[in-house]
Amino acid sequence: MRVYLPVTFVYLSEYAHLTLTQIGYIGTVAALTIVAATIPGGYFADRLTRKAAMLTATILMAISTALYVVAPSFSGAILATIFSFMGYAFYSGAGEALVHDTLVALKDEDNYIRVMGRAQSFGLVGNIVLVGLIPLTYAIDKRLPFIFGTIASLLFIGVVMRMVEPPRPVRAASHRNPLLDLYKSLRRLVGRHTLILFMAIGMVSGLYIAMSSFNTLVFKDLGLSPEFLGIMFALSSALAAVGGWHLFRLRRLSLVQYAAIDVGIATGFLMIVGLSRNLPIAIIAFIINMSFWRLRKIMYQDHLLRRFSDGHNKATLISTLGFFENINAIWVPFGFVAAITALGFYNGYALVGATAMVSISIAFIMGFAALRSAPKVAVK
Repeated sequence: MRVYLPVTFVYLSEYAHLTLTQIGYIGTVAALTIVAATIPGGYFADRLTRKAAMLTATILMAISTALYVVAPSFSGAILATIFSFMGYAFYSGAGEALVHDTLVALKDEDNYIRVMGRAQSFGLVGNIVLVGLIPLTYAIDKRLPFIFGTIASLLFIGVVMRMVEPPRPVRAASHRNPLLDLYKSLRRLVGRHTLILFMAIGMVSGLYIAMSSFNTLVFKDLGLSPEFLGIMFALSSALAAVGGWHLFRLRRLSLVQYAAIDVGIATGFLMIVGLSRNLPIAIIAFIINMSFWRLRKIMYQDHLLRRFSDGHNKATLISTLGFFENINAIWVPFGFVAAITALGFYNGYALVGATAMVSISIAFIMGFAALRSAPKVAVK
């Protein structure tokens, strides 16, 4: 659906004539919207239906993309951002829960990683093709990428309407007031057994997002021509597509072992770039790093669904994990920027990588210690 993403900020600058300050405000609105809407979006899917949440998401995304075409202004871009990220919040959690519900109905829930990994593979192949081609229409008419994006969203509405949601037990609300019911639902998921673990997983996500703002600048400084950056991203997507097809093989790993790989790949990339200052080595590390980032959430979802979902709160559980990722994506980049500003690219990368490896590992160790005492909940 979001085939227009590569040209969005260029479009807002050139066609809508927004200033850098206004574009910065849009980024802030995006962050605040996704943080505020993520958990309510998952709760909506649990309280009503996954299909209703996904349909709401696609309608919001279609309106968002159309606003870029019909209202190319600062106020239009703000509204488009709010609708887009609200849509993403309603979709995230509902989609994964619908897949898991379907597998449970088929008595095949152990294949959640296989199905989600391969679905991601198909999505990445489509991403490579469409995101590579659709932005080329920008040269013909600057509005065309957003027109194609609107068409894609409208087509997806039709796809969602044809989906079949497996029957599931209706969850009895613990309180008549939806806000208090949501609060009680969160109390069951987030507490002394899970809080630190959610934070640790979110800190790794924040680290990935923080480094993404500087990676292109670092590679340019290492001597890579800007036109080759797209090839690097395409190669990482291709590797992730292959990896998604075989991701299920990692299911034999414990959550502790998988977290060690996750932390190692994220922080290892930073230290490799900072210490080697070697372009070929950095390119290889980047491709591995980015390809793993595209798949990393699926394993955590599988482990947490098996451990904590009672069949009623799947979307809320996955959305809660997303909430902690979004929260950390706000504050972690500030520390990254401070290190880069004070020490420069390479020393900053190395320091952040080493510091993050130690601090996040400690958070995971504390989180796993708390998790051991948590009661298991059978999936229904």
